[in-house]
Amino acid sequence: MKIAKAKYILFSVILVLYLALVGFSFYSKGTGDVQSWQRYVKVSVSAPLKELIPKCLNYQCPFPDYNGTYPPGYMLLFLIFSNILPVQILGTFTTVKLIIFFFYVLTFLTLLSINILIYRFTQNYGKIVIDTFILFGTVISLTLNSLWLGYTDIFISPFLLLSIFLLSRGKVFFSGIFYSAAVLIKWQPLIIIPFLIIYLIKSGRTGLVKMKSVFQFCAGAALPVLLLLPLNTKIITAMYLAVTQGAYRDFVFSSALNIQWITTFLLHILFPNLFGPLKDGLNTYIAVTDAFPGLLNLPKLFFWIAYGLIVWKFFRKNTEPGLRFLHFLLAAIVSYSTYFMLSSGVHENHLSVAVLFALILYTIHANIKTRILLIIFDIAHLLNMAIFYGFTGIPFIRSVGMLDLSIPLAVVMIIGYIKLVHLFNSSFLTSYKLGK
Repeated sequence: MKIAKAKYILFSVILVLYLALVGFSFYSKGTGDVQSWQRYVKVSVSAPLKELIPKCLNYQCPFPDYNGTYPPGYMLLFLIFSNILPVQILGTFTTVKLIIFFFYVLTFLTLLSINILIYRFTQNYGKIVIDTFILFGTVISLTLNSLWLGYTDIFISPFLLLSIFLLSRGKVFFSGIFYSAAVLIKWQPLIIIPFLIIYLIKSGRTGLVKMKSVFQFCAGAALPVLLLLPLNTKIITAMYLAVTQGAYRDFVFSSALNIQWITTFLLHILFPNLFGPLKDGLNTYIAVTDAFPGLLNLPKLFFWIAYGLIVWKFFRKNTEPGLRFLHFLLAAIVSYSTYFMLSSGVHENHLSVAVLFALILYTIHANIKTRILLIIFDIAHLLNMAIFYGFTGIPFIRSVGMLDLSIPLAVVMIIGYIKLVHLFNSSFLTSYKLGK
């Protein structure tokens, strides 16, 4: 009885602290992106919604800071929510915060629904709610990313979590629907598409079953696109721009703790006349101009080579059926980490998708190994954002003496990535069965 009471008190204290953390986040100004989202909100209420939706989804809307870098679903969310919420009363800042908070809560409810479906026959609902709350609340980087710093990566979280879970349960058509919804909001989930298709092919026992699974997924993925087509007749062009402008032509060489951040540091040291010196001893990102196009393309070439090798490794590896889905998720984590660590145009918040993959991996198959993997990615994501922007948009400690802390942290990230690739090539998951 005393132990149960102590657990109840401990949980109550944690709950109060967590709610305080969430509540005070509304006072955080976040990164400069929040100001862009405020301008999006302002434009979204500048005319009747029925006029703005076709215009804005066909690139006829004066969204500031927008040159096709976001898919049409992203713009649609701002248009809809800005017209649902009383922007004139709340103001643009609070409106942005509430939109992000809505998807933060929706992500928790999605995770809770998944856990209920998994454990409904083995655990009572109270325990499931508490366990889910503790799990979600302890992935601190998702709270920092969304509520405190104002990034919008949380927009795709519910859809991506549902897609992966439904895929694990063989609901391929519905998995395709939610996967497509995520891609229509942000392009990053496209990175795992080869692994997803290979998984569907490998999971079929006959050629007909393999073709049926791929067809069902593609049919599900096509549905959200067809639903948007009447509103956005240029949706294919929009997706093309989202990938090319938002990913391939991002002018920032690196703004994350990765290999290109180390390269940036060396370019400042070795070629200060071309790329500028360090600023007060601190490494700063390089905005690549047309004078150095190869500076962006070379890291992307390295990424594509490494990415291709990972796809080939996943395709060639013979995995027993009980471990096939787990190996797919690990491949998704490794491939996305490869993009984050090797490619150019990567920003500090982009690791959030890998955290989602690690979260759903642990949710579907909870054990000490998958929990440690989730904790490591949570910490890595947290450090990437905190070193540049702290909790409120201003870093706490960026340097100690003459040492820029981002440099040794980037080295640690590189070592961790090498270890992750080693795990992918080892028997990291072979002693476990899906069995749920």
